[in-house]
Amino acid sequence: MNAWDLQLDLVRWQFFCTFTMGDHNGKCPPYSWFIKGWFSVIRDIEKTLSYAPKSLLWVLRVEHGELTQRTHLHCLMAGLRRPHLNKSTCFFTMKAWEKHTRGIARVRTWEPGLDAVSYITKPGNTYELGKFGLQTCEVTLSPAADKFLKLRAKLSR
Repeated sequence: MNAWDLQLDLVRWQFFCTFTMGDHNGKCPPYSWFIKGWFSVIRDIEKTLSYAPKSLLWVLRVEHGELTQRTHLHCLMAGLRRPHLNKSTCFFTMKAWEKHTRGIARVRTWEPGLDAVSYITKPGNTYELGKFGLQTCEVTLSPAADKFLKLRAKLSR
C-alpha cells in the first residue's frame, strides 16, 4: 500500500459503486458527463436522505474498461447514518444514476476484507497499474473527504 491508500484506508467506507453510461451516438460519452451524472446522484442522496450538501465522503476514479474500453466510474462512499446502510440505499443510488444518465449502476455495501481502496487509487495496485498505467487514474475526492483526511493528518502530527 502506498501513502495515498493508507490515508483513504482511515475512512470507514460504506458503499462501493460502479457506474457506466449508455452509448452517445455510438461513442462513449465524455468524462464531464460522468462527473455531472455523479453530482446529480449525490445531490439526490443528500436531499432525499436529509444530509447537508457536501457532507458525504466519496472518492471517484474514472477508468476505461479492459475489454471494451468503455469509460466507467468506481466510487467509495461514506458518512451516511446507520439507518441508511442497507440495500435500499444501494437500490436508490442505482436508480438515481439510471435516472440521470440512462447508464447502469452497481452499488453494494462495503466489505472491509476487499482491497477496494487500492483498486480505486490504482497506483497502490501493481497489477492494475501494470495493465493500464497512470493515465487511467483520475481520482476525485469530495470536499468532505478532503477535509476529513486533512484533519486526520493534522491530528496525527
